[in-house]
Amino acid sequence: DPWRVLVPAGLSVILLVSPWLAKGNPKSPYTLVHDVLSQLTGKFALYLFGFTGLLGFCLAWFPFFVNSSLLSDGGLLGWLEVMCYGGGVFCLWKVQQVTALGERSFQGWTWLGCILFLGALSLWILKWDEVVYGGSAGIGGGVSSWDWPRLLSKGIHVLLSALAVGGLVVILLGAISWTKGKKEGNEHLKRRQQEEECRIQVVRFGMAWVLGGVVPQVVVGSWLMVALGEDVRNHFLNGLTLGSFIFFSSLLLALLGLVLINAAFIAPQVKGLVWGGWTSILCAIFLMGFIRYDTLGVAVASWQTEGIWFPLSVWHLLLSVLPLVALLAFLLKALSSALIFHGEKPTE
Repeated sequence: DPWRVLVPAGLSVILLVSPWLAKGNPKSPYTLVHDVLSQLTGKFALYLFGFTGLLGFCLAWFPFFVNSSLLSDGGLLGWLEVMCYGGGVFCLWKVQQVTALGERSFQGWTWLGCILFLGALSLWILKWDEVVYGGSAGIGGGVSSWDWPRLLSKGIHVLLSALAVGGLVVILLGAISWTKGKKEGNEHLKRRQQEEECRIQVVRFGMAWVLGGVVPQVVVGSWLMVALGEDVRNHFLNGLTLGSFIFFSSLLLALLGLVLINAAFIAPQVKGLVWGGWTSILCAIFLMGFIRYDTLGVAVASWQTEGIWFPLSVWHLLLSVLPLVALLAFLLKALSSALIFHGEKPTE
């Protein structure tokens, strides 16, 4: 379920920023990023929405799935989230049409889509906070009943995670782009050098988003840990539980990823650093998904951690591996089409 809101929110922000960096240059690498994301984001968001809904419906029928109604009972906040999400998909469908016509200067639909996806992200956070701490997904007793330090820390944490996820997609775009159709011979040397420069700029662009999303988590993550309460802190910091092991493993992977991403930012031509940093950050975010579900078991007194760990872990695994494979397929298809919009490959 987190991927459904993280990926569209992060990519829509990057989609909004990339034309400003391109400065109207159709040969700019940022134009390529915009053209690919304009095709990818809306379609992939719709795919994630349908996939998570279908998977949640199927898993709810399994006897081991505990309190499955909490995953489907969205209440008013859930309906508002769906409306924002659907509106964001529609706006990015319009962006795709505008981009296909070669009109990249109009940003109205992109702005609206970005706002709606960020709105869906905010409502998703509020909905789950009500489920965990209020017992329902309605609007509880009003705004005054919400714990604002917990909500703010959680909101900033999730928003930064969305930016990091979007950066990972852009790095993937740069790593797989300009790899087809390379010919040997001295006459093609200059073209290959220009393609490599374009790839490096795209990869660095993605790295900047990853660093911007992960580095502040040192402060925001600590704030969130304090805001979640003593029971959650003790559960993850005692070093004796499986959740504690996964928590510290994710922190070590995030630290390793930051080291490799920083090194790759200086030397992006070293693909081992790029892929090593990309994989480490992705695995850290993946493990944090397990931490989220374990936190639910600790925070909600009526749930037992042992009772929800396995079914929700299966849920998280399916919602991580299968969409990642689909993302790669979407990206390859969108990249091939975007090269048509992008015109010829970069030249002097």
